[in-house]
Amino acid sequence: MAKLNVKKDKTRGWTIEKFMPESTITSNGAHPMDISSNLDAISEDQEADLAPGSNSASSSSGNNNNSFRQSHAHSDNSNSSEEEINSDDDHDMEGDATSKRDRQNGNGSSSNNDDDDDQEESEHSTTDESEEEPDHNQNGRLDIPKSKNNLRIKKKRASSLSTSPSDPSKVVSATPTKKITKKSKKSVKSKSSKGSLSASSRQAAEEAKLEAAKPIVSRFLEMENTKLNDKLLQVFMINGMIPYVVETITRLDPEIAKEMQEDDNLDESQESQFLRRVEHCRRKRDYSDLNLMKKSYTAMNFFVRNDMYNEFILSNGHQMIVKELFKIFRPESNGNFHHFHKVFETILKKFRLQTMATLFEDADSETGVPRTPLIFEMLPFLDQPPVALALTKVLFPTYAYGFSEKIQEYYRTLQSGHFLEMLLAMVTLTENSTTDMGDLVVSLLDEATRAKEARIFLLCLADNPIWAERLVRGVQSSNPAKRHSCIEIIYSVLVRSIQMPFQDMFANSIYVTEKSFDRVESHLERIANDFGKNLADFIPELCQEFISSKFSGGHFNSAFHVQFYKIFRVALYSEQPTVYDRFYVKTGFVNRLIEHYQAIGQPTGTKGYIILILNCIRLSSDVEEQAAKNGATEPGFWTELLKDNTE
Repeated sequence: MAKLNVKKDKTRGWTIEKFMPESTITSNGAHPMDISSNLDAISEDQEADLAPGSNSASSSSGNNNNSFRQSHAHSDNSNSSEEEINSDDDHDMEGDATSKRDRQNGNGSSSNNDDDDDQEESEHSTTDESEEEPDHNQNGRLDIPKSKNNLRIKKKRASSLSTSPSDPSKVVSATPTKKITKKSKKSVKSKSSKGSLSASSRQAAEEAKLEAAKPIVSRFLEMENTKLNDKLLQVFMINGMIPYVVETITRLDPEIAKEMQEDDNLDESQESQFLRRVEHCRRKRDYSDLNLMKKSYTAMNFFVRNDMYNEFILSNGHQMIVKELFKIFRPESNGNFHHFHKVFETILKKFRLQTMATLFEDADSETGVPRTPLIFEMLPFLDQPPVALALTKVLFPTYAYGFSEKIQEYYRTLQSGHFLEMLLAMVTLTENSTTDMGDLVVSLLDEATRAKEARIFLLCLADNPIWAERLVRGVQSSNPAKRHSCIEIIYSVLVRSIQMPFQDMFANSIYVTEKSFDRVESHLERIANDFGKNLADFIPELCQEFISSKFSGGHFNSAFHVQFYKIFRVALYSEQPTVYDRFYVKTGFVNRLIEHYQAIGQPTGTKGYIILILNCIRLSSDVEEQAAKNGATEPGFWTELLKDNTE
């Protein structure tokens, strides 16, 4: 019996003291009655409950151990039923397991539930046991079966509530079934789900998350190693985090923007407003803060890094990065253009079609309101080599196979937006013009000669004669940079109108070597002819500047001599009678060159160029028959020009 108590204490975790009154327990923890007598009494009651029709004392005394096992199993079932009553909705899985275990117990538990009323009647009908109740009550014998009966009553109530009752109106509370529990869980989830939150609440949550993550990204950009991992990738994919990283490259200053807004005058013409914006944009940018420059450099390396995580960021947000990156062209920006070029070149190389569509988008994608394309934001900064190189790569891609129609549409956008006109205005009208701007125009003309679709891009030179006048006036300017740029542009336009264009490798015709305007299909021919007519009115002034000593360096201004020689070659190779007449006949150009060369008392630095120019004219006279045949000059033009000066 002692072994049984030890086993029961270890397995079930309860002792006899929990079920016995405190008065019946001695000071040393022992009970005055033998535990075996209590167990015999419990077994007798269990036998009476399980077999009420059996009055055999021998069967009751002979099967004490079996009755103890049955009572023990019955008490376990009672305990499990009590746990079912006190459980909440979240433990429905345990309730299902308990109900399944009750069904597996068979008819034993069901017979116990059906015989509860019989047990109560049998207890009231046994008078012999009721006479001995005072003695047993003093020893606490009746406390154990009393608590057991209470558990049976609770189990009966729970079973009646958990099943379909006969009168549903009397049911107050019950353990929910599995079906009801699922519905209740769904209702709870719908109340706390993210979809039920308002748009303002979600936006506030996103902003709070962004503000909490900004210090992490700022600290990351101060480090030299920009390698990402899974956790950092989640931080960078927060809404608004990529624009925050791009801000370290653009570096917008709101104070400068406020000052420029105060200086704006809306009553001025569009050209005047553009030139004022150019002046604001050409201010010297502040690169003195080394910490900010280091963060900008780190952000640049972050975007151009060839890594799986960085590739994922670029593929998901390259359009947003381009839009944010072009804020560097605002007048209030202090960003570094070298950092811009490296990031933009990487995105353009990987996503050319999408990037070009973003740059030439002339309407807002969300509202549909017309706006100026982003490509025009680059205009005031084209004197910077990184920006000029980026523009050339955008307008003239190396491979245009498959999207030539799109490129032609982009050229129409530039032509309708007066892109080249604004570019020439920056060269000819600004006081602080640089040679880099003129070199960019020359490079654009070179690329446009090769690209057949770019003819639309250059029509403004022929449609508006004011550009020829402005370029010639720029040649006479006292600013060396402006003078050099204007001469280079004039030379580039006229020379490319008479040179043979590149033969299309897919053309059916053979390569034409004969120089004839009837066969050469140059799309710059009309532009050159109209431009040459406008230029002819200003040629005498150029010749006078070359020969006379009034030009700011006298006879020893070698820079102007080089530029004038380029103009002379343009006029010589143009084969246009009007240009010849203006340049050579009306100015007496050849005779004045010879007189200046033979002058003894006047020191000069132009003798070398005079010999070079006269030799070019002599070579032209040797081929005058072919030129006259083509209708470019009259027969004997060059011979008559040189007949009096055979030396």
